[in-house]
Amino acid sequence: SATLFFIAPAALMETEGFFNKPVGLGPFRFVSCIPDSELRMEANADYWGGAPRLQSLVIRDIPETAARVTALETGEIDFTYSLSADQLPALQENDELTIDSTPSYAYYFNWFNAKREPFTDARVRQALAYALDVDTIVADLLTGVGQRAQAPIPSTIFGFAPQEPYVYDPDRAKALLAEAGMPDGFETTLQWNPGSGPQDRELVQAMISYWDAIGVRVENLEKERAQWLEDLLALEWDMNFQTNTVRTGDADFTLRRLYVSSANRNGYANPELDTLLTEAAAASDQETRAELYARANAIIWNEAVGIFPFELLENYVYQQRVSGFVPTPSAVPTFQTVTVEE
Repeated sequence: SATLFFIAPAALMETEGFFNKPVGLGPFRFVSCIPDSELRMEANADYWGGAPRLQSLVIRDIPETAARVTALETGEIDFTYSLSADQLPALQENDELTIDSTPSYAYYFNWFNAKREPFTDARVRQALAYALDVDTIVADLLTGVGQRAQAPIPSTIFGFAPQEPYVYDPDRAKALLAEAGMPDGFETTLQWNPGSGPQDRELVQAMISYWDAIGVRVENLEKERAQWLEDLLALEWDMNFQTNTVRTGDADFTLRRLYVSSANRNGYANPELDTLLTEAAAASDQETRAELYARANAIIWNEAVGIFPFELLENYVYQQRVSGFVPTPSAVPTFQTVTVEE
């Protein structure tokens, strides 16, 4: 699991220049930093978890993906991660590289504004879920970087409980729309912010195409991040597509924060769900918490508060001479156990 609670020496934090030469409790000590270029660290022999096996660690800032891949292939760097799906096939053919993949804490979701017609009706929300061929989308767009999700939170998270999937069934989707009084479909909008996750543009286009096939005509509203966030928080949208990361590895971080009625993040309100999430946050027994979260997962999924189609994989790619690396779902790699053969 991960944490959002970081410990720093209180006596030094007010010292001028502290954050340019910080002191922490990790396995490596700060040596130097060149902004937008590199961070240099050295082993902390006194680390409480045991001294790292590497004597030094240099983290390079290479923002362009293609440049990072080139640096890896030429041996300029030993390790990288969070590469796009289109970069992986060629790297898999390189015998000098290792690719470690693991399910992550991140996932895609498509919310419905439950305060706006027609998304006040669960049948409409469910119809749009049945209209998507998730397995085909994964195979076409997310090979190596994503997989079908099974719940409103990823399978890596404490409190995850697998749900019955919304299988691809356009006839059932049309029937649900007819039951809801919209046999001819309807028009709506989808907002999103580019750069949220892998293949986001292609995913939006694919989903809009599937919805069009059942008579739901969706206007694609691509927005700059500032405008997208302002509209998201103001509930000025019909549907909203984005990624999210459960950073702590615990369901409470996402489920209670986003789905209690008082949060009002997507217009959905359910007193039973509020009670489950509040009790789960207060409980100290993990079995009790797991049971409460299982019930909460089921409500969010079955009510189709959103569509939760994909959970993301984290790919760590490194030279064969690197050993001892342990993948983590948090997408924050740790190097305490790593060695590099000279």
